[in-house]
Amino acid sequence: MKILPVTINNYNQLYQSNPPKYQKISQPAFCGQDTFKTGSILDSEINNIKEELKATVDPYKIKYKDKFIQIGKIGYASQEKLKLAKEYQKQMFEKQFNATNNDTFKKIEKVTDLYKNYTQGINNFERTAEFIQSREIYSTPQLLNAIEKNRPKIYRDKEEFEKIKPLYNKYQNTKSKIDEELNRLTEKQNTEFAEKRTKLDEQNKEAVFIFLASGYMDMQNIYKDAKSLFADYEQKKYPQYELLQRAEKLNECIDRFKKNLNYSEENQTNWDKFIETNKNYENFPLSTEEIKEKYETNLRTADKIIQKHTQNLEEYYLKNPVKLSPRIVSRALNAQNKVNKTINELLLKEKEKYIKYIQ
Repeated sequence: MKILPVTINNYNQLYQSNPPKYQKISQPAFCGQDTFKTGSILDSEINNIKEELKATVDPYKIKYKDKFIQIGKIGYASQEKLKLAKEYQKQMFEKQFNATNNDTFKKIEKVTDLYKNYTQGINNFERTAEFIQSREIYSTPQLLNAIEKNRPKIYRDKEEFEKIKPLYNKYQNTKSKIDEELNRLTEKQNTEFAEKRTKLDEQNKEAVFIFLASGYMDMQNIYKDAKSLFADYEQKKYPQYELLQRAEKLNECIDRFKKNLNYSEENQTNWDKFIETNKNYENFPLSTEEIKEKYETNLRTADKIIQKHTQNLEEYYLKNPVKLSPRIVSRALNAQNKVNKTINELLLKEKEKYIKYIQ
């Protein structure tokens, strides 16, 4: 529940006008002339609402408005601080997610992706070969022969791709270090700050609970609905049977409100304790300045971590250039793709044969 700034409006204008005298209205087609006389009933419902507002709702508002205003200020302040912290956490997440989205990593990935694709081609072949060889129904002479015949092609030109391996390992290690250090930065929150952050969340939840359980929100809704109903009643904007339904519904809301008043009386001590505990709510348990300082420090530290490791990777790349033959690289990757495609097509045919056999 979102806590908005609390204001207790003066609703005295709700009672200024007297209900109009009954006027005969057109009857709905489904009602007889002697069964649908709503004018006096509606007047009675409206009068009853006004009396209940004066007798029950207004005294409640007057008695507790100062406390509700104070609780509302506490809840709203904690809500805004939590929103601020959440925004900073989002910035940190985005920074971590995009940590390797820079020119250095993109440049090096063009090389390391060649090694990744080559090893992936090998893994795909060996995984399919193991699947076939471990299942008798697919271990046909044709498939087994295709595996053995094409295995050398899968590993062809391995020495060319081994040139990339040191850079690939450095690249992967750098990514891991950045992730580890950024994770430590977010997880290794100052214990005192983390405890205050938890208390701030609890402060907000308690304020929300008080508003929900105390009847304050019901009171505000009653005033809002009453104001709207009285205006429509005076202006005769809607059919009387529709206004009557709204009046009956509002009276039911007021009855429920009255039944819950005992709770409010019994929990005054808790409300007073909450207000006293959080009277310095602008600074307790965390101030806006503390939140900004903590998270902005973390964001600056995150930038330094990313910059440090990116620079180290760049220096390694420049000191250890990888010289490859584009022709050999292309030949090896194309051969792998062709072999894996052939093996998978043969395996698919055997699967189709087996399905037809068991059907």
